[in-house]
Amino acid sequence: KNREIFSFLIFCVASSLFAAKEANTEKVEGPVDKFEISCTDGQTDKIVYKYPGTRPSESVIRKQQPLQYEATESVYGELAQNMTIDGTGDCYDLVIQLRGTMTEGWETWNIKKDKNFDINPGTIDTPGFESLVFQDRHDSLCQNVIMSRKIHYNKNRPEHCQHYIKHKDDPVLYKSKYNDAYATHLNACIYYIGRFQHNPFTSWLRRKALLNQKENEKLCQIKVSANTISIKWGLIRNFHCQEKNINEVQIQLSYKEKTIEKKLKTFEDTDLEVRNEEHLSCYPWTVHIKISMIFENLDESKCKWYDKKFANCTIMEEKNTEFVQHIEPTKPVFEIKNTTQVRLSEKHGGKISCVQYILNVVFITPKIKNAKLILNYDHEADIETILDDCQEYVLNLKTKSVVGEEVANTTLKYFPSISKPTFANNSINFTLLNSRFSNCPNVNLLLECKAEEKDKSNKVYDIAGVNMNIDLEDLTDKDRICRAKAYIVKDEFMSLRNWTDWFKIDGSEMSGSTDAASAIIDWFKTVWSEISGSSSAVAAASVTLSIVVIAAVLLIVILVKRRNKRRAIEERDRMLEMTPVKRREDILYDTDDDYYHVLN
Repeated sequence: KNREIFSFLIFCVASSLFAAKEANTEKVEGPVDKFEISCTDGQTDKIVYKYPGTRPSESVIRKQQPLQYEATESVYGELAQNMTIDGTGDCYDLVIQLRGTMTEGWETWNIKKDKNFDINPGTIDTPGFESLVFQDRHDSLCQNVIMSRKIHYNKNRPEHCQHYIKHKDDPVLYKSKYNDAYATHLNACIYYIGRFQHNPFTSWLRRKALLNQKENEKLCQIKVSANTISIKWGLIRNFHCQEKNINEVQIQLSYKEKTIEKKLKTFEDTDLEVRNEEHLSCYPWTVHIKISMIFENLDESKCKWYDKKFANCTIMEEKNTEFVQHIEPTKPVFEIKNTTQVRLSEKHGGKISCVQYILNVVFITPKIKNAKLILNYDHEADIETILDDCQEYVLNLKTKSVVGEEVANTTLKYFPSISKPTFANNSINFTLLNSRFSNCPNVNLLLECKAEEKDKSNKVYDIAGVNMNIDLEDLTDKDRICRAKAYIVKDEFMSLRNWTDWFKIDGSEMSGSTDAASAIIDWFKTVWSEISGSSSAVAAASVTLSIVVIAAVLLIVILVKRRNKRRAIEERDRMLEMTPVKRREDILYDTDDDYYHVLN
């Protein structure tokens, strides 16, 4: 058992060491080029290049793995190489050189070897290297950057250079026996691994475009207001592209058949005004961004990459990248109120926008042709202009947004209503409260009567409301308590018409409800009727305050009842202790508990 534990511990330690070793080397994805360099005096000087897979024929020039420049979280990225060198001594240097098509001279670094004189794939330690930015004030991260990679063999024995297998990536340079002005002072044999052209800006754009396709990552922040498109480019501005690099930046906003296009020449943050528009923020836009750039590239028929200057030997190369983004529309919440006029308002008191200034009126009863009303600048409409006098209506009002979605909906009822009755000359008299029905001769009355308040049986009288009076002789002797409602035509909406409160037909006052809950409800109705005409914010505050007051009153009542009950129990117990009680022997008790239970 101890041996098994010991073996397990050895395995854990070995695994940890292996993991730590692996963690110290940052791997670079993709194929790996491998070299073996011998520095031992007793062996033939050599560099052996191991090709991944099958070695190509002698006529085929092998294309080595290029340097990689990767910008991840920002435009300031890392330079990495994907090559392995196994060395047997300190007789070589891996040299990386960079220059831009807009700059002169090179930035040169000797790559640091490990303690075994090996070089592994991974990030290159380049002192002073910042996002491929050179010192010249005309430099731009939008320019093409040339990367040269080579191995210097530093044994100071030119006769051994014949054993140095050179990569024939450039016939002209090969015929010149690799005379390198930057390495002659080292008296070194040179093995050219290759040179590559790289553009940091297009590489960054390609990565952003890939993330845009797979994860909907945005290239920039685009916001829209009433008639303005605001663009903030973010990281892309750090490239400081010169004007000659930007051919065109096209911004296109589209929604169904609606399209807005703008063209830019810089990556400066800007606000673009759109004429004849006032509801841009109301649409769910799809934004297409097309960036068209022009870069200088070498014309190798006129000059070579190792030339000191690139004057008159460049050609222009165009590259395009496209992005797709989405803008969510603003969705305010509206309501329709019926005061002196029908009014549209924003529920939270905000500005009204994104709506059509049209009020759609649907006639539920009577079923006639629907109508439309134009809202004025105060978002009001006089709906009674389309209603006939002495006619009952149930209407559904709707308003739509500029994209055709319903944003407000309410139902209005236009029914005659009556006041509390008065009593005179052996009759019950009612008054119409609605001014639009006050002179209508066709208003009828519906009377519901019963013998007493708690009586569940009742009798209904349907009476033509001539002068809105009811003769008491038309009622039976059992009818003592009644309520009434007014109507013109009986239909399926009779339940929506309002009853009056119950009243005694002899004109005396009702006894009133003793139910606390009913009293609270009546009080709440009174409060609500008082605040119904106020603004939505005031109404909400008043209702909240009313609920708090009711809850506080109920809580106080409950606490008082519990206190009184507790005091009564304490008083009862005190009286029992003071009063002697003899146990009745003529009653049989199973246990003392039964006795005490009966006693209590």
